Amino acid sequence: MTYSYARTGVLAAGAALALLCACGGGPAGAPGGGAAGSPTRPAGGRGDCVTPTGDQSTDVDGDGRADRVSDPSGSGRRLTVSFGDGSGDGHGTPVTARELAGRVPARHDVLAAVADFDDDGHVDLVLVVTPSSTPMDDPRNAEVRLRFGPVSPAGRADREERFPLFEASGVAVADYDHDDFPDLALYQYWGEGYHQIVALPGERGSGLGREPVPASRYTRPGGEQEGWDRLEDLPRSGLSAFLAPCVS
Repeated sequence: MTYSYARTGVLAAGAALALLCACGGGPAGAPGGGAAGSPTRPAGGRGDCVTPTGDQSTDVDGDGRADRVSDPSGSGRRLTVSFGDGSGDGHGTPVTARELAGRVPARHDVLAAVADFDDDGHVDLVLVVTPSSTPMDDPRNAEVRLRFGPVSPAGRADREERFPLFEASGVAVADYDHDDFPDLALYQYWGEGYHQIVALPGERGSGLGREPVPASRYTRPGGEQEGWDRLEDLPRSGLSAFLAPCVS
């Protein structure tokens, strides 16, 4: 289906809910609503929008054609990008997060999310790569690879920044602080069987902050933890704070 890109001038402030993760109504951070709640600027000369099925329609590679970003897992594990090619339904074969990451050992976990984290008009690709499990119960060291858009179908970008983080088994786009930058929510392992959702706030220039902030600081009175989080607590509609619905 081909979508036209309807942009609303101002989204209701209530639509920019403090969702905790890029995939669900739980903890997560995805800046991009702006103080007034306006949707993200057009990427690659086209307007971004969210389809009725929750897919993102945007121009990932900057070629002027709409691409489709899907993640049925809601946690970044099954994210794919179908790049526009003008044939059939207008999209080519879906490219997985692992394929976009490039050379990654087979047993490493790869999670991905797509959003305009630095609000420059081009959507960015963030990959969280975690080594295969070890006998120890301690959190594994993961690596965040932030590729600033446009991003090619091969996963290449003109600029990439990498930084370490504790392992994560889920990521999502969210809107915690209600500014112009989508936040990234991560479902992190803290050892001894406990998990917590943290947010990396979106920032101009750097794309994402480097210091994780507990999502509970944004979503719970007083910022107290009140127990540990579950994977299903990740936000399910973080992009809706920044993007208007697609119009078929």
